[in-house]
Amino acid sequence: MNSRVMDSRVASTSVMISGRHPGVESMAPRPGCLIQAWRYDVLHYRGVVEETLLSSGVLWIREDGLGDRKMIDLREYHLRLC
Repeated sequence: MNSRVMDSRVASTSVMISGRHPGVESMAPRPGCLIQAWRYDVLHYRGVVEETLLSSGVLWIREDGLGDRKMIDLREYHLRLC
């Protein structure tokens, strides 16, 4: 399910990632995509997707600013494509 949302910094697209939804592969972030990972309406991470393992519900990003590599559990975070 895609919906347009406004962030104070960028316009982004919300995406729902779950194996229960048809077309999940087309909605899923791919390597090179800039994403934000939100939890409880709080932005936790923002960075570029490096690797995905959607069958396990995780992806890895290179975090903006610090450059740290972070694993994002898709069951715990709501993603927004930037």
